[in-house]
Amino acid sequence: MVTAAVPHPPVPWVVVTDYPRWPSPYFTQFERAVGGRMELRFQPGLDGLEAQAPGVLNLHRLKRLYRDAGGTADPVLAAELVRRLYGLRRQGWRIVWTVHNLYPIDVPQTSEADLAVVSGLLAVADTVLCHTRADAAHVRGLPGVGGRVAVCGWAGLPAPAAPTLPPGPARLAAAMADSRAFLLAGNISAYKDVPGVIEAFLRAEVADGQLYVVGPCRDQELEAAVTDLARRSDRVHRWAGRVDPGHVRHLHDAAAVAVCNYRTDGGQRFFTQAIHPSSVGTAVVCGVPLVAPALSSIREMTQGHPAYLHESPADLPASLALAAAHPDTRWGRPEPDETGPWEAIAEAHLLVAGTGGSGPAHRVGASGVGAPDPGTQGGDHLRGESEDHGTI
Repeated sequence: MVTAAVPHPPVPWVVVTDYPRWPSPYFTQFERAVGGRMELRFQPGLDGLEAQAPGVLNLHRLKRLYRDAGGTADPVLAAELVRRLYGLRRQGWRIVWTVHNLYPIDVPQTSEADLAVVSGLLAVADTVLCHTRADAAHVRGLPGVGGRVAVCGWAGLPAPAAPTLPPGPARLAAAMADSRAFLLAGNISAYKDVPGVIEAFLRAEVADGQLYVVGPCRDQELEAAVTDLARRSDRVHRWAGRVDPGHVRHLHDAAAVAVCNYRTDGGQRFFTQAIHPSSVGTAVVCGVPLVAPALSSIREMTQGHPAYLHESPADLPASLALAAAHPDTRWGRPEPDETGPWEAIAEAHLLVAGTGGSGPAHRVGASGVGAPDPGTQGGDHLRGESEDHGTI
């Protein structure tokens, strides 16, 4: 746990997000962890910043900022976004990008506008904060990076556990606790290839296993495919309701194995380079053995944790079978740290706010500030003056 005092920054920290109008477990936890130590503000876009006293402009997910009314990436809006960022920096704003994913995660292919925005932001940003060392190493190697790249650490649980569950989720958790439950939870989206997971599970040698696919799906075609596959077997169970953040811990406590799947082809090919997989973080923090693709950031996050990682989708059934053979840990898991990792992420942002262009970059892990980041040297020091944010 961090004990060093961080001075209150003399400038505002403006996070560009639709929160709190659009619920965000990430920003709820971030705001709680920051407390009163930062002049924290949220606003949905850049409007009005040119007329304000400069501070720190913190970008997270970018897609919404250069989409047209129909949701299509617009090269004109992308160029305008980058132009405004340069203008704000000339006015004295420090620009910080907290990377969740390099590019939009829910599109069939990365567009030229997506590439242009990321390239422009990497060039103009004073600091790029990544959640893992693996992501930071990749970002540092990208062309045109103009500022410092540092690591803020990762967290899992989207909220402290609710004292009790309401009847529906309570029945779900009870059913899971009574079976060898494999849990795939969160937003059911195409980039998780849930139909592929179900098919792999039914092929795998997990005779006593039950797969629970839990969470809402906004894609009607995808939901139809998932529901159809679930109906074909009494070993697959579909719960399509929204998962309240306070219920996530309870569901993981009832799960024998967490399934954290991500595609790595098409529009999600960049996951092989950088990804902040919250589902993996949640499983690790809760002490749940997990199945996931063998991506660099996932390897880092699961060090010392029971994880069955597969190199390709063809290997997923074997990973599921190995996880099924893992001893059941549900009645012997340590109490998870529900706040420490989030405090570490907040602390990393506070360090950026208070560094003011001097001092070594710091590496922040899941439990606090570590040693100076060995990947940050010389010109990587800070420059400048002293969606849709659910789980992935």
